[in-house]
Formats: sequence, structure tokens, C-alpha cells
Amino acid sequence: MDAAFPDTDNATFGSALTSGNATVSLNGANPSLNAITFDNATHSYTIDNAGGGSIALNNGAGTATITDLAGEHTISAPVDLHSNAGVVTTNSGDRLHLAGAISETGGAKSVTVSGPGTVIATGNNTYSGGTAINGGTFYANHATSSTGSGAVTVASGATLGGLGTIALTSGQNVSVTSGGFLAPGGEQSGPTPNGNLTITTTGTSTLDLNGAGLTFALGSGQTSSQIILGAGMTVDFHNNNANVVTINDLVGASLTLGNYTLFNGTSDSQYLNLSHDATFVTGKGYLITGGLTLLPSFTGGNDFANYFPGSNLYLNNGDIIVDVVPEPSTWALITAGFLLLIVIQRRKRKMD
Repeated sequence: MDAAFPDTDNATFGSALTSGNATVSLNGANPSLNAITFDNATHSYTIDNAGGGSIALNNGAGTATITDLAGEHTISAPVDLHSNAGVVTTNSGDRLHLAGAISETGGAKSVTVSGPGTVIATGNNTYSGGTAINGGTFYANHATSSTGSGAVTVASGATLGGLGTIALTSGQNVSVTSGGFLAPGGEQSGPTPNGNLTITTTGTSTLDLNGAGLTFALGSGQTSSQIILGAGMTVDFHNNNANVVTINDLVGASLTLGNYTLFNGTSDSQYLNLSHDATFVTGKGYLITGGLTLLPSFTGGNDFANYFPGSNLYLNNGDIIVDVVPEPSTWALITAGFLLLIVIQRRKRKMD
């Protein structure tokens, strides 16, 4: 890439690539662009900084853009925001990897994500103007800071997931509105659908779940997907929690009975407005009668629908745990089988 690119230029990576995949290296250049566009549905581009260099996104007072019109593409070179940035995936199958660190110059800069595709952030991002996920799915996958230090908002129809960390400065919040989803863990089609999304703060911040959907991936032999809350984080459910939780087996394995941690916190006091139609009692829990929505994707003999209705949700030393137990009809079958076994044993004894 040529360092002489002015701020008015759009670097487009499109149909020129007709076979294989291509890597475009900066080789020490520091181009300044108002837009980067990928448009190749069958072959992938990667922009890296072999030999050094970084990309400045600058559209003056406007918004600079990174757009994936088609296909799966990657920017692993560092990106320096001189303007606010818009990240756009045009189709549901588009996948854009932002693997380079995203920084800012000249004051706080923000990133706005629009779907319906998938954006995967794996860079150590340090911009401070916040991240707005207005569409599609955004995976926060860097271990230290996937979304910079500013507030994170998730709009209706959008999803925030990931296996990394959202690191907030004090007073900045993560807000998921009604119709939006918070889904800790990786991609359903990936090797690690289960996993933890960590949210930390330098002081005090809130995870605001006002009618949000919560999706936890659970599966036999897998760790459960968790939302890990750092000290100083508070979760506000707005009395909607009993209507918005989905537990889904993304790994295709049957769910086993037992305890699965959904929220991994540091104290019970982190949870505000937690109950909808019942009251949490530490260590005691309450019977879930209609709060969780279950998807019919479980395989094997342990169909989750047979276990859900009798499950308990409870607080335990700062964790929210779902205790998966058989429903009454299943217990009845187990009891009937046990009684039948007793009858058979008694008849056998009489015959002996």
C-alpha cells in the first residue's frame, strides 16, 4: 500500500483476486484513508503490517468506514482512528476480522458496528469513545481489551458475544436494549462455542440488561458459557430476567444434570432487580416455571426439554447458577423404573 494515499481515498480490495487468497503488506507505509472496502465473496484478503506501518482512518469531521460487501476478510495491521469509524458487514454470511490494535489520535474516537454479518475483534484496542453494536454479531475476543475503554451499547437485533474482555473505565457501562442479545462464548460453528466473556471496570460500572436476551451455551463435557463480572461491576436486570434467558446447546452434545454457572460474580450484591416472578434466596433458589426459553437443538437421550421445568436458579457466593434437574414426569419414569426393579428382585427372591 502506498503511503501517499490522501484522506479522500478509498482502498478497495475486490474482484482483482480471482484465485487463492491474498496478503497485502504495508511494508513500512502509513496510508491515510477515509474508507477501506472488501468485495470478494470467494477469495479472502488480509492486510498486514509486515515490514512495519499502520493505517490511519481519517474522514475529517465525518465517519471513516471499513466495509465488507462480500466474503471473509482480515485487517491484522494496526488501525489509528483520526475520525470516528463505522464498521459495516453487508450480508449475513460476511465475516470481518479486526485483528490489529485499534487506537485513536486527536481525542476520543468511537466505533459503530452495523450488520447483519459478523465482526470479530481480536486486537488490543485502546480507543476511548465507545462501541455501538447496531446490527449483526460482534465478538469481543481479545484477552485484555476488545472494545477500548468506553461504553458499549447493543441495539435491538444485534448480538455481543466473545471469549475475551470488555474493559471499562469507571462510569462507563455495557447496555443491551430490548431485542438485543448478550451471548458469552465463541461462534456456534467454531471450535469453541463455549467460553467466558469478562467485563471489568476501573471503578464502578453497570451491565444494563433492560429486556435483553441472554444466551448461554451449555453442553456435556464442555465448560459452560459464563459472564464473568469484575469487582465494581453491577448487573441491572430491570425485573426482566425471567423472560429473556435462552439456554442452548451449541456443541450438539446432550446436556447432563448438574449445576451450570451463568454469571460468575464476586458478591450477591452485584445483582439488581434480579427476580421477575420469584425472589432469590442465597443458596436456596427458586423453581423456574416459565422463565427460560429453550431451543430444540439437543441431541441424544437427554432432551433438555425433559429437564428444564424442574430446574432451579439460585445465587451462590456471587454466582448465578442454573441447577438442571429432571422434570416431574421424568422423575415419575425414574421412580416407576426403580419400583419395577424392586418388584423383579422380590419375585426373583421368591423363586429362589
